[in-house]
Amino acid sequence: MNSIISSTKFDGSLHYQFESELVSAEGNEIRFYTPPHTKMTTYRGELTTTSHSLRIFYTDLHWNVFVRWHADWRFENYYVNIAQPATWDGHVLRWVDLDLDIIQHANQTVPILDDEDEFERHRVKWDYPQPVVDRAWQSVKEVWALLENRTSPFDTAAQQWRPTK
Repeated sequence: MNSIISSTKFDGSLHYQFESELVSAEGNEIRFYTPPHTKMTTYRGELTTTSHSLRIFYTDLHWNVFVRWHADWRFENYYVNIAQPATWDGHVLRWVDLDLDIIQHANQTVPILDDEDEFERHRVKWDYPQPVVDRAWQSVKEVWALLENRTSPFDTAAQQWRPTK
């Protein structure tokens, strides 16, 4: 049975929502597999995914990561969302996106920090509390260090993952 992944912005507005296959839910970590051609409802309208994606969420960390591969399973990138910790009820995973993203492409040695301008606009527009802002920037530092050190989930084991069916 597929689960629902539902993401909002800080003000509660839709970011995106779609079905995904639960891979595992152990401790603070919940993993989903999303194949290419998955339909998504987003703030931009309906979209269809083009990549394979292992989506790893945490109930106690302020970020999540999408390990993505091209349709032919060549590694594409790690796409990290700085976010509020996820909540999971056994069917729907919910999380709040805070706009800051870290992207580590397969052909790049240094990650990219993306959407700082969007984070700043939304911080002001939606009046992010200072602890949320501080935690977001702390999470950027933590993820950056994990990427530099190739620490799980940013290691070859994650890149070699494949669905079992």
